[in-house]
Amino acid sequence: MSYLTGGQAIAISMVLPVGAGSILAFRAALLPRWTGWLGLAAVVVSVASATTLLGPMNNRSPLYGFLLLAAILGFAWVLVASIVLARQHSPGA
Repeated sequence: MSYLTGGQAIAISMVLPVGAGSILAFRAALLPRWTGWLGLAAVVVSVASATTLLGPMNNRSPLYGFLLLAAILGFAWVLVASIVLARQHSPGA
């Protein structure tokens, strides 16, 4: 199951871009505020998923649920932010 989610590499590599985008959602209002909270949740779960490196190396460990949740939240944030930004773009500008 961990390989289906990309393992720790996907979860940890999403922390910086999603975190930066979430900060922009809060401070610069480039995105709706709720996308900032979604991104913050994705960052927290992604960092928590790094604990799978410390646990047993089998897919039956409950810690691997963090990997799946981290991947889902991270990719959901990217998809939602992309849709919101695409709708804000004006073709004449």
